[in-house]
Amino acid sequence: MIRIANVIGGHVHPATCVTHSGKILVVYNKEGGGGKELLLVYSNDGGLTWSYPASIPSIQNCSIYPGSLTTLSNGTILLNWSCYRKTRETLWREPQFTFSYDEGETWSDPKNYPIADHTNYTCLRHAVVERSVSEWVCPFYDRTVLYDNQSNQIKPFGDGRNHGMVPIICTNNGILISGAPQANAPVPVGVPGEIVGGLRSTD
Repeated sequence: MIRIANVIGGHVHPATCVTHSGKILVVYNKEGGGGKELLLVYSNDGGLTWSYPASIPSIQNCSIYPGSLTTLSNGTILLNWSCYRKTRETLWREPQFTFSYDEGETWSDPKNYPIADHTNYTCLRHAVVERSVSEWVCPFYDRTVLYDNQSNQIKPFGDGRNHGMVPIICTNNGILISGAPQANAPVPVGVPGEIVGGLRSTD
């Protein structure tokens, strides 16, 4: 076992992806509960050695809840995270994302998703699923949506159900598999509803 970084504790939530050249990227919080910076380490030798942690400089003015890394089909790296926000007594999270076009060396300015009704559960912990060159399935905790990055629009995904904060993947033959434990995930997780142990779609 190789220890790649030291953390203090809490929800540090590491996320990993592999670039088209085989470079392994990992992002994480050093300490949970709203980190001040999102740290990146990488390996060019299959994980035997790792770079020194470096913060992603484009993330500013954000108490960070870590998110996910996705290697898109064109080689672009997509990084998601959420910012803890508070308006008077209302707590909410604002999901943001950034791109790297050089395998994690530099990052674009952050963008916000076009969401008007944020909740304290508007956060994304798993990789997105590409449905086209510009559309991604985003499994936020409080909603599962299809986001079009070119038009900057969000619409319900599929039949509109909420899968919860679980991984969704697409197989090589186009079958979608969701890790949803329930037919329609409650937010926050409460008394179990219809237990399904995962969902599968061929259309």
